[in-house]
Order: sequence, then C-alpha cells, then structure tokens
Amino acid sequence: MKKPNKKTMYAVSLVTFLAVAVLLVTALSSDRPKPENRDHVTATIFPIFDIARTVGQDAVTVELLLPPGAEPHTFEPAPSDAVKLLNSSVLYAVGQGLDNWAGRLSDAADTPIVTVSEGIALIPADGNDHEEAGHDDEHEEEGHHEHGDGYDPHYWLNAGNALIIAENIAADLSARYPDKAEVFLTNLANYRESLLDTDRKVREILSGIDDRNISTFHGAFKYYAQAYDLSITAEFEPYPGRDPSARYLSELASTLKSSKTTTLYSEPNFNAQAIEVFAKDNGLKLGQLDPLGGAPGRDSLIKTLLYNANEIHRNQ
Repeated sequence: MKKPNKKTMYAVSLVTFLAVAVLLVTALSSDRPKPENRDHVTATIFPIFDIARTVGQDAVTVELLLPPGAEPHTFEPAPSDAVKLLNSSVLYAVGQGLDNWAGRLSDAADTPIVTVSEGIALIPADGNDHEEAGHDDEHEEEGHHEHGDGYDPHYWLNAGNALIIAENIAADLSARYPDKAEVFLTNLANYRESLLDTDRKVREILSGIDDRNISTFHGAFKYYAQAYDLSITAEFEPYPGRDPSARYLSELASTLKSSKTTTLYSEPNFNAQAIEVFAKDNGLKLGQLDPLGGAPGRDSLIKTLLYNANEIHRNQ
C-alpha cells in the first residue's frame, strides 16, 4: 500500500481541523454577540499581544492565541483555539509565513485578520541567509522554506518597528471603536515615548561592545541587528524546528572559526541540547536571546528588547 505523502496528510489534517472547528463554533455561536458590540481583540503571538494591550489598555480586552512557551514556526492550533476568537472583532497577525495557522482559526470563527506590518521596510527572507555557512541541500530538496511569503517576519524586534505596529493597531482600533479613538491615541502617544526611550537605552547598552558579530539560533534577529548596528555571522538552525544536518554543522564550525565568533545564542522556546553540544565541541560560549518574550522578566516587548541588549553586552 502506498504511503500517503506529506501534502496529502496535511490536506486531510486541515479538512478534519476545519470540520471540527466549524462544529464547535456553530454550537457556541448562538451566544456570540454581534460584531459591532464585541470589545475583544486577539493577537497571534506575544509581542503583538503586548503592543495591542498597551494601546488598548482598559478600552478593549486583548487575548493571546499562542500559548506561553510555544514556538510559532511549529505551532499546530487545536479546534478549541478557534473558539477563543468567537468574541473577537479582529485577529492581529504577523503574516509573512510566521503565523499562517491563524488563517484556519480565522476562517472557522469568521473573524477578520489584520496583518500589522503595513509601513515597515521588510527584509527579504533569503537576504544573506546561510551564505557563509552554506545551504542545507537536504532541506532545500524537500522544498522546505521557513517563510513562504518571501520576507522575514520578525519585524517587531526593534523599537522603531514596534512603534509602527502600535500605530497600525491604534488606527485599526480607532476605526472599529470610534467612540474610544481618543483613548487609543493617548495610549499610543505614551507608548511612543516609552519606545523611543527604549531605543535610546538599547543603543547605549550596545555602544559598549567591541565585537559586533553575533551568531544566533535561527534567523530571528535581522531587524534587531539592522537597527542596532550588529552583524549576524551565522545561524545554528537554518530551518526552525528541524535539526541542522551534520554537513551544515561542519560548515558552520568553519564559518564561526574564520569570523572569530566566540559566542552562540540559543533561544528559550527551542530545545538547547544540540546547540549546547555544538558550543562545547567548538569552544564557544553560549548566551540566550529571546525573540518572543512573555516569560518572567521579559513580560513586555520593551523588557524583551532590553534583555536582548544586555545579554549581547554581557557576552560579546
């Protein structure tokens, strides 16, 4: 008997998901308030959630879809997640291939999606990815690509882009809830000052490092590096959620040696065992950068940006 391929299995999984989700939503929709009366909004990942709740504050209730500690690249939503959108007037998403799973939830719950990247200068996903360390042909042949829409989705990772996201969300909230527009704009003005102050602090922290070459766990920090004059030497895991091949690691070791890189940075939402072994085998220090936040001490985007700056300053 022929084994079903990945596309067939995904299609079956998607159909099953949608069928179950529609049944759940239909069963609960009788109590669903009319869209114009809903004062709930939802965000796919923590950084967008944090920006939305800062702009919305007490004027709207903001919900988070991605559970704390989950990884958006590999997240598989359950039908029950669609139910979370029943009382939401909108779902704020990153787009660019990071949270494509949100589309299934949106369709099931009949909740519109707003991608918050408008006005941001997006970096092409391919950019300089793995040029020095080489492509992993095993994964290339499988047709795997981290971000199917062609742009790096981690654009929230500098204060300037975070401000643009906040402006986009404030504009959308003001259009949905015009009677609360003044509140949103006031909150936005206060947040703008906090983000500008954060930007100054990050630059001040990073001004004290001599080695501005960093090597990250995966390709999440291009916007951060671009904004704060850092250079990303290489990435340990070119495809999030998939272990790098032996050949890739061999080429990576050569790249790090030639660039005189001394520190590798892991991420809290990925298994660190492989990178710990690699760092030990190659005499490298191991730090940790957090692209998502949400953990104690990083329970806001601003705290996460400052945490990353201090971690780089401590290790470089």
